[in-house]
Amino acid sequence: FAMVAPTSNEDVPFLTQIHRLRWGENGSVVFFSGMVMDSIMKSNASFMCTLYVVLGFASLACNTMNILVIISSKDARRRYLYLAAYNVGEMIDAVSYILTGFGRGHITDQGTLHTSTTVYDCFTGKFWSQSLIIGTEVLAYCMILITYERFLAVLRPTQYSYVFQDTKKLIYLTFVPVACVISLLVAWLSSYLEANRIVSSQHCFIIDSTG
Repeated sequence: FAMVAPTSNEDVPFLTQIHRLRWGENGSVVFFSGMVMDSIMKSNASFMCTLYVVLGFASLACNTMNILVIISSKDARRRYLYLAAYNVGEMIDAVSYILTGFGRGHITDQGTLHTSTTVYDCFTGKFWSQSLIIGTEVLAYCMILITYERFLAVLRPTQYSYVFQDTKKLIYLTFVPVACVISLLVAWLSSYLEANRIVSSQHCFIIDSTG
């Protein structure tokens, strides 16, 4: 098997676009046309976008049922306040999945998913970037509260009744949205400082959106 070197610089994009290859299972070389490869990549991206949307709506439905069960009883509302907050966080994360699925699906249909963009455009121009940050962090902050509450309830029961009075529980819970807003501002600042850095695609993952 031999490869013929391009005779000029103009040949390079042509060869790269028209023929792409990989090694087959038996050691042979399998050729794919550029159009076939693009079609495969688009199909994979579309499948993942659809999966994001389906999982997002499924999570919304499940967490809505959990919250309805908790708020149906006064005692459950008092005892499982943080669990309900965590379910709300799961719903926010589910919305981020849905936004990501629809957003990336739209640019996949446009054929621009695998084109380059900038960090700042990812953060400010793609509506799912901020929701991905909020969706992942709100769960972490809620879990920190739940862990601390369970720690005191099991190992320091005398302190628990004082530290986690009903009114104080609500006060502690306000720290979650405040922390998310601060985190989002820090993310914006990071993207602003790295505004002109080029990223290779418009998936706009969190790392690509914040620099």
